[in-house]
Formats: sequence, structure tokens, C-alpha cells
Amino acid sequence: MLQAEREGQYPIPELGAIVTPAVAVLRAGQQESYGPLAEPFRICVITAAAPRGPDVSTPEARQVYIDRMTKKVEALLAILEHLGYPDLVLSAWGCGAFRNPPEEVARIFKKALSERFARSFRRVAFAVYDRPDWPGEGNSAVFRREIMT
Repeated sequence: MLQAEREGQYPIPELGAIVTPAVAVLRAGQQESYGPLAEPFRICVITAAAPRGPDVSTPEARQVYIDRMTKKVEALLAILEHLGYPDLVLSAWGCGAFRNPPEEVARIFKKALSERFARSFRRVAFAVYDRPDWPGEGNSAVFRREIMT
């Protein structure tokens, strides 16, 4: 996949996504030792790539990134709106290995969900994982602060 990306042949368009509408959830979470669920269920999974290692080193570069990421977030939410999914579980998209700035990503999601998509979804939650081996404030604290204020 990385080779395809380097060659400009990444299979997902810049503002596109892959929608997998019926992924079976068969196991419980870590607290239940990933044991099998008594009643498996299905969820929709949407797959799209955030920018990899965006340049945010200057105010101009940061604005270019914000504009690009805003388009990507709005495209992702528009797909889910079009498909009629009322409940969303989102992530700190791109804020892990791809090193997108969590403050900006959270603000972009907050703005899109409170303006253009304010009436599109019944419930929206952010499931944000903090890697214990990364220094500094975790993504979950950043998202909580930015989304809740």
C-alpha cells in the first residue's frame, strides 16, 4: 500500500472512502479478555486515510492543512449522512502514526458537526486511544478539551 501511495496509485481517492456496511463484531473488549460475544452484532466501518505527516510548521502551511483536512472530514461525514447512519463512533483520525495535530483535527470535527452536519446524526462519540509510549498530553485529553468547550 505504501509503494502504491508513493507511486500516486493509492486506491482511495483524496475525498473518498471505502464503506464496509456489515462488519461482524464477534468478540468482547479487553476487559472481557476478548471472549466471544453471546450475541454478535454488525456495524458499518468506513475507511479513509488522513494526511500523512502534514506540514504545519508555519501559519500558511497550517492553514493549507486545515483546509485540506476540513474537506476530508466533511466528505467523510457526507458519506455517512448520505447512507443514513444515525449513530457514529469516530476517532482521532490521523493523530497517531500519521502525526496529524489533534487540536486541529478535533476543532475541524467539532465545527463540521456543529454547523453543516448539526442535524445529520442522532449520536456522535469519539473513541480515542492514548498510546502509553508517546510523550506529552494524550489525544483523548486534547479531544475532550476541544470537543467539550
